Amino acid sequence: MKTVSRQPHWLFLAAFALCLSAVVGGSALGAYLKDGGVIVLTCFAAGGVVALSLWWWTMDEAGKGAVHTLVRLSLAIIGGLAFYANLTYGLWAAKVPLKLRIIDEGRMAEHFWLGPATLVYAVFCWLVLRYRARDGK
Repeated sequence: MKTVSRQPHWLFLAAFALCLSAVVGGSALGAYLKDGGVIVLTCFAAGGVVALSLWWWTMDEAGKGAVHTLVRLSLAIIGGLAFYANLTYGLWAAKVPLKLRIIDEGRMAEHFWLGPATLVYAVFCWLVLRYRARDGK
């Protein structure tokens, strides 16, 4: 089996740096302008940072087959989505002015289950990844 290099790929680092700078800049700009669109984009970029971090965190387990790679990809995507969904719901609950169509239509309270559901699915993906890594599959 080929050993996996822990050296970050330049494309990964560029995407991570872009998302991280968008989070930092968007947080400052969104707080200053109190613009709901900027705040939502900042939350989305923060979800991207979490997704890229999860992908990097599980990098040492690469090379164990296509199913394992799909589980890693699923964990990264759903982890980022869970962070985004829970962050936007938390900010909405804290009365931060967000610019989302679901809020404008008054349906945000109906979808209270989305954040916890994505978080449960992310934990499920992580457990599957740990199980497959433990068994060496």
